[in-house]
Amino acid sequence: MAGLNVRRPISGTEYSQIYLMGFRFDLLVWALIFAPLFLLIFLKLKMKNRIFVTQIYFAICWLIISAINFVNLPYFALYQKHLNKPEWSSLNVFKLFSDWMDGRNLFFKSAVLIFILLITWRGFLEIYRVGVRFASQANAPQDLTLNPRGLGKEVLQLFFVFILVAFCARGTLEAHHLRREDSSISPYSEWNELVLNPQWSFNKDDR
Repeated sequence: MAGLNVRRPISGTEYSQIYLMGFRFDLLVWALIFAPLFLLIFLKLKMKNRIFVTQIYFAICWLIISAINFVNLPYFALYQKHLNKPEWSSLNVFKLFSDWMDGRNLFFKSAVLIFILLITWRGFLEIYRVGVRFASQANAPQDLTLNPRGLGKEVLQLFFVFILVAFCARGTLEAHHLRREDSSISPYSEWNELVLNPQWSFNKDDR
């Protein structure tokens, strides 16, 4: 966090609230990513094709998430706010990284960027490995005997998962969904910006 140039002091309570509220924004983003997968239930695809479509979908999502994180890190360090789409369209990425690297903690900043790249590569490997594992299970002989009790249990589990995803996508039980105003925990704008998820902020045009 020192590398992000956030220096204003806050209380321990505010510090905890920042992490808890930040976790809610993270859940919201991941729920929105997983929500389209429910469409696969209604598509008449073979299991192999479902697995392939899911792999491609997660690979694209992971690429977008990693790209936003990679560019957002120096942007937040320099301007104490997350990158959004209007700013992205006029951004000079090479100048951004040049301005960020031109200063102290060069080794630390380089290590952070390398770590992000390694995590990105690891994510692609895991997407591929999980897909291969599910594909091998799909090829295994299965008992096709209809079990109404087991089917009812699976439908009930699917229903609860859907409710959980829908709740996380809203981010709250209140009438309105999770908004930027909900991140106003500290009197300092840079700490409030730190609450927000980079991908959530990227999709917003307001400040």
